[in-house]
Amino acid sequence: MSNKSFAGMDLALVSDYNTVYNPSIFGDTKLIFSQFKPGDRRAGKISFAVSNVKHSYWLVVNDRATNKPLMRISLDNAYKTVSKDVKKRNAKLKKAKKNYYKEDDPFELQ
Repeated sequence: MSNKSFAGMDLALVSDYNTVYNPSIFGDTKLIFSQFKPGDRRAGKISFAVSNVKHSYWLVVNDRATNKPLMRISLDNAYKTVSKDVKKRNAKLKKAKKNYYKEDDPFELQ
């Protein structure tokens, strides 16, 4: 609900240590290269390569002219407002990690 328009490349992630991460161009680039005008609504995925997933992150929209943040949204607080039904569906979508460690076979000859 801003009166300014911005592009997907104006988005960034900022960690609690003030490290800035820009969107990755190797993911879905549909939102990254699109223009957002006042009143637009978009849904999609933007991927970021971060150093530690356990840190706290904020989604920041930067002003193109001054490169200063116009808006900051906490990702943890944004997920708290999601309904319980959506969280339940997201939990079902998560898959267990496969075990890629090699187990020793006692019958294998060395």
